[in-house]
Amino acid sequence: MATGSGKTATALMATMAVASQVQPLLVLVICPFTHIVEQWGREAERFGFNPIICYSKKRWRDRV
Repeated sequence: MATGSGKTATALMATMAVASQVQPLLVLVICPFTHIVEQWGREAERFGFNPIICYSKKRWRDRV
């Protein structure tokens, strides 16, 4: 899919469908760049998820 075609939204909609049937559910999103990690985090929040951003020196270990 090309840039701006909705890959992230499509993946999150599919995740919502699975999450409605499977609890608890852990989803790992692995990205090559930190700015894409941040984008995924923002989008996940828009879909009602509570993402834990895990990279570099961010304070994430306590949340995990």
